[in-house]
Amino acid sequence: MKKLIKYLSLVGIGAIALNSCSDDDIIQLDPQNYSTPKITTTASTAELSEETQVETAFNFEWSAADYGVTTPPKYDIEVIAENGSFDNAKILGSTQDLAYAVSGKDLNSFVVESLGLVPNVETTINYRIVSYLGTHKAEKLFSETKSITLTPFSTDLSTPWGLVGGATVNGWNGPDVQFWKTTTPGVLEAYANLSPDSDGKMEFKIRKNNEWVEDFGGTVTATTDNGFSGTLAAGGSNIVAPKAGNYKITIDLNNLTFTAVLFQWGIVGDATPNGWDGPDAQVLSFDGTKEIWYFNGAVLKDGEIKFRQNDKWEIDYGQGATPGTLIEKTGSNIPVKAGTYDVIMDLKNLTYTLTPVQ
Repeated sequence: MKKLIKYLSLVGIGAIALNSCSDDDIIQLDPQNYSTPKITTTASTAELSEETQVETAFNFEWSAADYGVTTPPKYDIEVIAENGSFDNAKILGSTQDLAYAVSGKDLNSFVVESLGLVPNVETTINYRIVSYLGTHKAEKLFSETKSITLTPFSTDLSTPWGLVGGATVNGWNGPDVQFWKTTTPGVLEAYANLSPDSDGKMEFKIRKNNEWVEDFGGTVTATTDNGFSGTLAAGGSNIVAPKAGNYKITIDLNNLTFTAVLFQWGIVGDATPNGWDGPDAQVLSFDGTKEIWYFNGAVLKDGEIKFRQNDKWEIDYGQGATPGTLIEKTGSNIPVKAGTYDVIMDLKNLTYTLTPVQ
């Protein structure tokens, strides 16, 4: 018979706290009466594709583990490649429920980035359900192992399409501002600063492979304080931006439409040239090959920074519980020493790096 502190999350507080516990704080556990979780999912395949990535690709289901106590267990879904070992398993998800649904996008990213599977090659992964008690994962129990057959798709968001024109940073000769895939096939996004050229014009077009073999122009049909939108036409007229600024430009090649919305991520704080009031001087660029936002060569002073969207405090990220991690809204100011840095903000993994430039 085992004894376990009722409030398992307090196990690590120390011997003094343990010695002060009464008999009412002790749970009697009998391993002979444990019941392991059992997988009830019958499916053994997952369909992964760019077209269906927002849909549920696989639903993990299992029966409850039983420790003979009222404290509900928690569960991890451990996954390995076909020839891997559970000693090196990756955790796909954690829950107190008896089911875990994962989208095609999240499952695909997991098997490619965490398990190292090769896109466009059919393969098999193995998984099991692990139950445990408390935050310290005491008394682990393991289900049987089952398999899933799947074919990952590439996680590279690159496309052959780009934004070109006098309003863009590289003018009409390019190289073009990259458009990136979204979760909707045929709908692409680019992040660009649009400003007047030497003639005071703000014109651009969309073209493929940095060439004029295939291109789209268009017409602005609506404007707001926050952006503009319109229609696309193959080989059409230059699109005229009504207002300078940093934009997220979305094109829909299925319906031949576009929208442009003022959008940016910037670095703000007393370590930056414009202080906490901004405007944010270091505007980050997007790299869809890594799904990160970055700024190379940010000159910072002794002080603190945060990351915020659109020069406002509606959406911002600061430091999480440990340096290098990010948390929205409630994050702490990030301390910085004077110097020049390459900055990366990773909103997918909620991390940041500040690398000194030598």
